[in-house]
Amino acid sequence: MTPERPPNGAVDRFRSDLRDAAALCRQNLPNGRLALLALCENYPNDGAALRFLGRCLREALESDAAGAIENAAIEASSRTEPVASAIRCLIDGQLPQAEQIVRAHLAHNPQDVAALCVLADIANRSGVLDQAELLLREASNLAPAFREARLNLALILSRRGAAFEAITLLDDLLRDGVVENAAGLLKLHILAQIGDYVRAAKWAKGMLAGKPKDPAIWLAYAHLLKTLGRGVDSEAAYRRSLSLDPSVSEAWWGLADLKSGVLGALDIQAMRQRIDVMEPDTGKEYVLFAIARAYEDSGNISAAYDAYATGNELRSLQEPYSADATRDDVDRSIALFTPSFFSSRSGWGHPSTEPIFIIGMPRAGSTLLEQILASHSSIEGTSELPYIPIIAHQIALRFRHRHDIRYPAILADLTADDCRTLGEEYLSLSTIHRHTKRPYFIDKLPNNWLNVGLIKLILPRATIIDARREAQPCCLSNYKQLFAKGQEFSYSLSDLGKYYRHYTRYMDHFAAVAPSSIRRLDHEALVTEPAREISALLRYIGIDFETSCLSPEKNERAVRTASAQQVRRPISTEGLDKWRSFLPYLAPLQSALEQ
Repeated sequence: MTPERPPNGAVDRFRSDLRDAAALCRQNLPNGRLALLALCENYPNDGAALRFLGRCLREALESDAAGAIENAAIEASSRTEPVASAIRCLIDGQLPQAEQIVRAHLAHNPQDVAALCVLADIANRSGVLDQAELLLREASNLAPAFREARLNLALILSRRGAAFEAITLLDDLLRDGVVENAAGLLKLHILAQIGDYVRAAKWAKGMLAGKPKDPAIWLAYAHLLKTLGRGVDSEAAYRRSLSLDPSVSEAWWGLADLKSGVLGALDIQAMRQRIDVMEPDTGKEYVLFAIARAYEDSGNISAAYDAYATGNELRSLQEPYSADATRDDVDRSIALFTPSFFSSRSGWGHPSTEPIFIIGMPRAGSTLLEQILASHSSIEGTSELPYIPIIAHQIALRFRHRHDIRYPAILADLTADDCRTLGEEYLSLSTIHRHTKRPYFIDKLPNNWLNVGLIKLILPRATIIDARREAQPCCLSNYKQLFAKGQEFSYSLSDLGKYYRHYTRYMDHFAAVAPSSIRRLDHEALVTEPAREISALLRYIGIDFETSCLSPEKNERAVRTASAQQVRRPISTEGLDKWRSFLPYLAPLQSALEQ
């Protein structure tokens, strides 16, 4: 690749100086290196010139000096137009404008690493992960010392299911045994994501040994301990994080989400004092939800609801939701998936019976159901796997040139070979989460209810269970839960009611057009008559009943969802009516459900 040249105004002088330095490199490399470095002083803000110098140094095998110059080039480029303009558009959420600007710039400056990284960020935010990966690989090749590009590449690889490559890349970034927080924490997250909790715990302890007073590491370790069911140790780690830095707002919610009543009056007082000095964009919602949970545990329902409402209002501004968009998605799905659609595609897809999909609303008892099933010797519990939404998005991108058609209607264009290949792809991606040889595994991503047609098409023999909970307690439980991401509908009682209606409307339609495809399991029936419901469910899956399924609290497997602590208790009807204390505040929810 031909190196770029500096802007026209400096071309002649630059070329002359560069020729002299290059000649000196051939005669005396150390002196030539010094001459090349000296040139940087004349072009400190010229990204093109600095990129050229970096390439010359790298070709002269001066990798350390080349890395310093390449990083200087990236910094200089990010400050100049049009890259700076594209970055501003990106910050403002104006993705099309940012993409137009940066692509025009790259057409004439294809080696501008700053611009490549901006375009990769746009691709990532747009969900085009394959393009983001390619761009970040190019940026990393052009500027190997630019750690941010390699770190972001590791993040993209982890999201695409390439966890092992991501970890290898992160290990390369972690130099000389000194843990850089961003890389170290991402590695910890990936290890937990793929269910390698032994390595995750060892890695977290190693990070703390190197940085025992780092609040971010203590916070991550607390999350891990909660997943492992070590509630007391998790509480201690959350409090340690707060003692090191009171601004770690997420630790307060972590304590509240232990669901063990660990927050007392002194904690409420400390959180109230913290709220008074916080800006909206500094994690204030974490503290508000924690205060609400603490008030609820103490029986002060009025104060709890006020704090929940304030926290939800703040979160809804950060993650806006369109109920109309969900309605349109459901309408298009209902129009597409008819009895004739599936009968004409009989025998398509991958014939595997291994996956068991648990779908439905969050907070509907799906984690308890997973824990029950994972207590069977034939079923492995994995996690909420992201791969069905990723495949759906890939299909949408494949047909993005068809402006007259949208997902899921584009599924009608898939061939029999396409459907089998996509089923194989899902099974391949899921392999990394499987750590036993059990014949079945669970994918309990609730929002897969929107993709149930795709699942039926590519994995027609998979088991699909609709984990259903009564509308008001289910929606209220969502309203009281601060999710990490992806549940935008949950921050308004009215939106929750609409979302629940669209979900049940679609499930009812699917039960009518493909009656044997989905097994509905009501949470209230499960906890009231567990033996009866579990036996019937296992028969539906096609396996024998095992008494271990009646004692899921004895299963010591790691659980990553919001119900991680609750499922470590015996199956019980306790708590079925706790939601009723909030009835005076549920008018918006009731109205939305009745429409």
